[in-house]
Amino acid sequence: ELLRAADVAMYEAKRRGGGVVPYDASLDPHSPERLALIGDLDRAIREREMALHFQPKLALADDRLVGFEGLLRWRHPRRGMLMPADFLPLAEVGSAIHALTDLVLDLALAAQARWRALGHELRVAVNLSPRNLADESIVERVRAALDQHAAPPSALELELTETTLLHDPERAARLLAQLGGLGVGITIDDFGTGYSSLSHLRRLPIGTLKIDASFVAAMQTSATDAVIVRSTVALAHNLGLGVVAEGIEDRATWDALAAIGCDLGQGYLIGAAQSAEDVEWCLLTGKTWLPDA
Repeated sequence: ELLRAADVAMYEAKRRGGGVVPYDASLDPHSPERLALIGDLDRAIREREMALHFQPKLALADDRLVGFEGLLRWRHPRRGMLMPADFLPLAEVGSAIHALTDLVLDLALAAQARWRALGHELRVAVNLSPRNLADESIVERVRAALDQHAAPPSALELELTETTLLHDPERAARLLAQLGGLGVGITIDDFGTGYSSLSHLRRLPIGTLKIDASFVAAMQTSATDAVIVRSTVALAHNLGLGVVAEGIEDRATWDALAAIGCDLGQGYLIGAAQSAEDVEWCLLTGKTWLPDA
């Protein structure tokens, strides 16, 4: 029991970036399950129990499908389908995050290659972990994945949160500049929920801001959230950036975003994340993604 508690404290210290952390039960409400998952991660990555589900992104101006965001799922043999919140924090405190990133890039670009083969030039977006921008190898990992699938760099978009930039701003800026130099897209996810300086938007090769779903979902009922959304769209466009609104759940919100010039949207109105096989079926059958008004 003491060794188990020490293990939990160690992983929490790693998550915080070093130092000493005393064990606290509040850090580990489900410790047996948590530690079991840590032990399962390497095997799951190696045996490819992970899969990407894809959520569509549409252009608000003309309802055109422009791409998908790849969202990771773990088909656990005993616990069923696990969402990223169930296992990503565990991967980020150990070395598994690098193998997991390689797997995500492989799955995303393999799917994008199949879309190209069907005649659809669609971009696929994947999320980067803060740990990825603490590792110099991320640029070569992305380059190798693009080469493996003969994918044009413009086919890939890397999403990272504002807080990812705060761990080591200088290193993050340098690595993002190198990633941007490859030609891949860079997007700030959940914009408005972090504490990054606007100077990041000026210094980094960012192409798109993604407005957090919490603001988008409330913009029809909250004047404050509506102002935040409008201001973010105006700020991004004034800086020459694109804007994605996530969390669109009804047609009224879609129309309001289109009226203020938001570029792209995603959310349950358009479609939930679905398997790669289901996406290919939709592309083959010419599915209409946006419901009629």
